Amino acid sequence: MADVISRPGQVNLAGDDRALYLKLFSGEVLASFEQAKALQGIFNEIAISGGKSKQFPVTGRAVTQRHVPGAEIDATGIKSAEREIKVDYELVAANFFTDWDEKVSHYAVRGIYATELGRALAKTYNEFLHLELSNAAHGLKVIDDADQYNGTQIINDKFKLNTGEAAAAATQAEQAAAITEAFYRCVTTFQERDIPGPFYATLRPADYNVLIQAVQANGFSLANRDYSSNPADYAAGSLGTVGGVAPIIAPHMPKTNILSDGVNTDHYGDMSQVVGTVFNHMPIGVLRLMGLKVQEDYETRKLGSFVVASMAIGLGTLRPECAINLELDTLVNA
Repeated sequence: MADVISRPGQVNLAGDDRALYLKLFSGEVLASFEQAKALQGIFNEIAISGGKSKQFPVTGRAVTQRHVPGAEIDATGIKSAEREIKVDYELVAANFFTDWDEKVSHYAVRGIYATELGRALAKTYNEFLHLELSNAAHGLKVIDDADQYNGTQIINDKFKLNTGEAAAAATQAEQAAAITEAFYRCVTTFQERDIPGPFYATLRPADYNVLIQAVQANGFSLANRDYSSNPADYAAGSLGTVGGVAPIIAPHMPKTNILSDGVNTDHYGDMSQVVGTVFNHMPIGVLRLMGLKVQEDYETRKLGSFVVASMAIGLGTLRPECAINLELDTLVNA
């Protein structure tokens, strides 16, 4: 009787001898992608089974009127419009590696390549979200009522720490004070517009960490437990809520003018003066036609594996009044 060869890549010693390897690879890509999505779970993400776009109805607000006894009640009408978000072409990250390289390497190349594919997709996805958030803060309302609002910007050169420019903040305390004051202005604006929370803010790492480190003019810092019921953690380098806003560290936020080209054909904008965006869950929407998937093909003529991680999504503005940009005035991001 012939020996049965154990093939660890097979399911029940049958079928494709690389099946289990592919599943492991896919799992690593998924894990890396999810861990790197800084804005995961905040926005409305809708899965669609087909079609190139989705329409989102937008309605105005009803108004009240006083009724005079015996008089007819006239309907005032509620205005309607729509937003449309289109699905982009697939976003892909690909890699090829040979059997020889995999066997002779002194480390597990599959795991590393899987992580990098996931990170590449997550980085680009995050960049798209930041761009669309900023675009929403410059967006126009589609209902022309007085109680509907365009996107908003708060402009202040003190959002930037002095690197030689006189208009910038001279100290960390001055920069932190400018940012925290802007947070309060944003929350006040949202409350006056009847826009619900919770509220978030994206900040690049340097600006985020300034809020943790800075000691304000009154001698307190955000890490002081007597100053806040949800203080920053100086040791861990993390922030709690500041002025009703939960800051999110955003290493993938672009800081230059991103043009419509290549991977940014559908998502672009000038981020050269944008410091961050304050928002709730409604300024933009995300369509998911095809979630993250991984395909592997073994190429016999090349004795190696070609792996592609891909996804098909669409992003766009839904409610511009729910986003406020913090922007520089005469300065630009370094």
